[in-house]
Amino acid sequence: MAYVIDSDQCIACGWCRDTCPTQAAAGVFKQKVTYSIEVAMCIDCDLCAQVCPSDCISHRPELQPTPAQLETALARARSTNQRYNQAARWKRPPPWSRGHGPSNDGPAI
Repeated sequence: MAYVIDSDQCIACGWCRDTCPTQAAAGVFKQKVTYSIEVAMCIDCDLCAQVCPSDCISHRPELQPTPAQLETALARARSTNQRYNQAARWKRPPPWSRGHGPSNDGPAI
């Protein structure tokens, strides 16, 4: 009952991290950003797989957190959901809608 990210197909957009209610998806910053999902914090909600533009997140039923880990993750999801709803964090546009040309944020240097 957990999800796994295939790092070879991952484009490091960060949408799995942004949508995960338990913050189980996290990035590792070494030479390049790679994302992984912590099995102990995954509540099997499928949100990360739904928003992934490269379809690199798959369900692995053989990976299961213990009942204590699952209860901790569910409690974390409940508290995180309240904070996100209050902060309205979901304002980030999807990565495929962002332009690839020069930025219009200011003058070119």
